[in-house]
Amino acid sequence: PLEDGAFSIKVKVPVGDEFFGWLFVNADKIKLTAPKDTVAEYEDKLRTAVGNFVKKSRRQVPRGTCLFLSKYDLCEKCRLS
Repeated sequence: PLEDGAFSIKVKVPVGDEFFGWLFVNADKIKLTAPKDTVAEYEDKLRTAVGNFVKKSRRQVPRGTCLFLSKYDLCEKCRLS
């Protein structure tokens, strides 16, 4: 067990669209931490999805907003120069 009733599990799953879809639907409850290449692929898919949403809805995402951590934090890939 981790803090706040959270827990960590390690499972082997086939990585593909169904897996990423499951992660996306449960994104507020799950944090993918490994393997690093799968985490990177998931982040790329999320960026694509968010980018498509922003383009279609014509909504502006405030500069400096990281869509993967929280409204006010920046992840390493989202840091803007």
